[in-house]
Amino acid sequence: MRICIISQNFYPTIGGVAVHVLNLSKELSNLGNDVLVLTIRYNREFPFKEKIGNLKIIRFLVPNIGKIRGLSFIVQAVSFLFISSLIKQFDVIHWHSIFPDTIVAIFGMSKNKICTNHTSSFLELFDSKRKSRFLKLLFRRAKKII
Repeated sequence: MRICIISQNFYPTIGGVAVHVLNLSKELSNLGNDVLVLTIRYNREFPFKEKIGNLKIIRFLVPNIGKIRGLSFIVQAVSFLFISSLIKQFDVIHWHSIFPDTIVAIFGMSKNKICTNHTSSFLELFDSKRKSRFLKLLFRRAKKII
């Protein structure tokens, strides 16, 4: 199975989501799946492309500045994911946060899109009707939500 995992939080970042995504990705890869992780890097210390065992990682260089970080990740990752999907469609696209990961996932071609939301901060988006409609539009793209 060809799986794309999208998460800003990934090794070497420290935290629960980063550890979860790393371990999930490794185990899916160990089971024989073709796993690609799209994530970020703040400096050139880590390479654009990396492999950990059979796990493939693409790290997009972004500035560590609030919303600019997310927008930079969206522009780079959407382009990469869209072109990758044209070459060969993913069986599963699995993302791990509302913003910016959901925006990136929308542009990948797969019938099986899964969102795992690790925080409750998305509830703030339900405070207004306009934001609520936006959230529902984003989640309509997911086949499953965890």
